[in-house]
Amino acid sequence: MEVRSFPLPSGSGHVFFPIKVYRNRPRLDHEPYVPNIEFKDVHDTPALQKYILNKITTGEL
Repeated sequence: MEVRSFPLPSGSGHVFFPIKVYRNRPRLDHEPYVPNIEFKDVHDTPALQKYILNKITTGEL
């Protein structure tokens, strides 16, 4: 997202705020994104690699 920032008058920081607006967005505000393919333990790299390769091989990705 794009943000704008302005320095505070005190000079001790900045104020940041988003400037992009979605129109006709299919997902509502604060509605979580739920993936259609989910893998629970992303810290297990070999298992994740095997899972992804399997999904590619079966045509799911």
